[in-house]
Amino acid sequence: MIDVETLVTRDGVAFSAIDEPFDYGSEWLYVNGAIRLIADGTTLLDESLWDEVGQLWSTIGDSLDGLESSKQTFMELPGQPVDVVFERDGADVVIRVLVDPIREARVDLMELYRALGQAGTMFWARMKTAFPRDEARFDEEIERLGRYAGGW
Repeated sequence: MIDVETLVTRDGVAFSAIDEPFDYGSEWLYVNGAIRLIADGTTLLDESLWDEVGQLWSTIGDSLDGLESSKQTFMELPGQPVDVVFERDGADVVIRVLVDPIREARVDLMELYRALGQAGTMFWARMKTAFPRDEARFDEEIERLGRYAGGW
């Protein structure tokens, strides 16, 4: 089982769910937050790895794209000295977050696509509502992650 939740910071302090309305400020690129990714009871990503959450989702989208054509892909968290490795193994993916201690989980590839695709699509749809002037940019991300939301 994979659980994914996008969190944003309020006033730079407390984290809250992306679906709770509040003023994001004037620029979506600078919305701080985190992605909570829990796979089979193992917390892989959490609030300790916060960053500009739009950059996190773009990077995750790049990693999912990479898994289509490669057995292994790396994701460098934009503002953290942390790498995440996705390695395909048959119908599964081993995810390793290179922190101390290393966080690792094995998940079904289709389930990973579905969980991240759905959560990412929801994030970009929320940004589209909050920042309508950047609608075209968000539509691109929604289309890209939407391909994965069905789990193929």
